[in-house]
Amino acid sequence: MLFVDFTPPAPCVGDLNNDGVINTADLAQFLGQFGQTVAPGTGADLTGDGVVNTADLALFLGRFGQSC
Repeated sequence: MLFVDFTPPAPCVGDLNNDGVINTADLAQFLGQFGQTVAPGTGADLTGDGVVNTADLALFLGRFGQSC
């Protein structure tokens, strides 16, 4: 019996453009949203509090340069 898993992969925290690496392209998107209120957990809101702020920046920079 063949089993096929159709579960989508877990999102890669910080990879805002979904290219598999957290890099300068993601940083440009992040900075474009910095200071904005967004739907919780969307865009550059990595902490899920609805605001793109320094807490999100700390998570982003901690993962910068990593592959997903």
